[in-house]
Amino acid sequence: MTPAAEKIHHLLATRIEELDRDKLTRFQMARASEKDLEITDCRGKRIGVGLGFEFEGSLRKLFWQFIKPCIDDTVQSVCDVIELSLSDYSIELRVDSLDCVELELKKFAANIYNRMVKLDQRMRGKGYPDSVAPYDPSHEIDAANALIAKKLRILRQHYLQSGSSSTLQTDRNGDMELDDPNNRRAFRRELSRLGIEEVRYRLGAQKYSKPKAAVVSQWIADFESGAAVEDDLLNAVDELDALKAQFVKGNSATGLFLPSEHAAAFERLFLEVKTLVDQRLGDSNDYSRRLIASYNAGVGGFTGGPSLACVMETIEITRGAIKQVRRSPNNSTPASTKPPSSDPYVDLTRLSEIKSASNSKWDFGRLAQMCEELNAAYEGKNYISVAMLVRGIIDHVPPIFGKKNFTEVANNHGSKSFKDSMDHLDKSMRKIGDAYLHEQIRKKESLPSQVQVDVRRELDVLLAEAVRSV
Repeated sequence: MTPAAEKIHHLLATRIEELDRDKLTRFQMARASEKDLEITDCRGKRIGVGLGFEFEGSLRKLFWQFIKPCIDDTVQSVCDVIELSLSDYSIELRVDSLDCVELELKKFAANIYNRMVKLDQRMRGKGYPDSVAPYDPSHEIDAANALIAKKLRILRQHYLQSGSSSTLQTDRNGDMELDDPNNRRAFRRELSRLGIEEVRYRLGAQKYSKPKAAVVSQWIADFESGAAVEDDLLNAVDELDALKAQFVKGNSATGLFLPSEHAAAFERLFLEVKTLVDQRLGDSNDYSRRLIASYNAGVGGFTGGPSLACVMETIEITRGAIKQVRRSPNNSTPASTKPPSSDPYVDLTRLSEIKSASNSKWDFGRLAQMCEELNAAYEGKNYISVAMLVRGIIDHVPPIFGKKNFTEVANNHGSKSFKDSMDHLDKSMRKIGDAYLHEQIRKKESLPSQVQVDVRRELDVLLAEAVRSV
């Protein structure tokens, strides 16, 4: 065993102890003691252990899923560590090191999942583990081994032929292939995955050939000016696309749903995409508005995560934004640098129209006050208040249109485009407002974000039609 492989061996032994102590055994202890021990997953998100509930169904599924990101992170960390040593080794030592590391990683994954089998039996058997059949972790172990094999295959491709004439030819061919825009774009995306600090280090350490170094230098300049947004968006699309395969079939009430760890990944990717699109195209661009509309319509429901349709629509909207980014000239300063809540929720001109719209039949004073309070709540980032006030406004205005409730307005008043906007307000924002108005306290709460409550465009359409109708 090489010194690098021996270092990995000790690192993984320590990592097993940490995961067992801080995650796995802690999960079982919390249930046994019926105390909330504030367990978190490897992304820092609190994990509920289901105190007072049987260890079965979705709770048991959570137990078997929440450790996967920890294993994935460990595999990547080990690859990063071993890579730092490979450049100093001969081909023979590289082969030995990578073979040992792959074996150690597979042992690591098997040990973690086999430990989970024992804890699973204890929790299901309620102190009598032999009274229940052990869980078969072969699916989880196979998935971990596939990831390990993929990561090690990449390292072998990069390091095991270094210095040979065949590799030099491959490097030359790779450099020549950078003349192809698609290959150059793929190389830039790989740089984006590495991150700016790692790329700068590798460039300074002369890890790249001269042709690649030129592309790397240009990418760094683009990153600093904001022009590398396209590379990050393409990577986000890849990650979003991978989420489609993570949907699982629930019962008749839930249908297809995204497990919590993947739903959290969607939230992260959604915010990254919207921020990048806003950075490149400005805060008021059509793509960000459509992203928000899709999010509001497709996130929530019984499981709280995004629907499959929402994920697919987010992917397609992002692809459209990428095309627009390519068509738009780059500016070193984003089109808008104002924070998300800097514009009023209700346009001030529209608010002025509302204040002067009262007649003998309708008094708009209360509506104007609600709009002013809505602007104040939005400016203060009080998003629960925003959701409640929007809900209040859409319930307040139906009599102006001769209707009893807002659903009648959405279904029967105005043009098709008006109905489409109102349908979104009725089906999405009403549910969001209802949730924050009527749901009782729970063990774990999910607070609204600026993205979730942003229906400014649809609300403005409604208010404009209300003013026009008097």
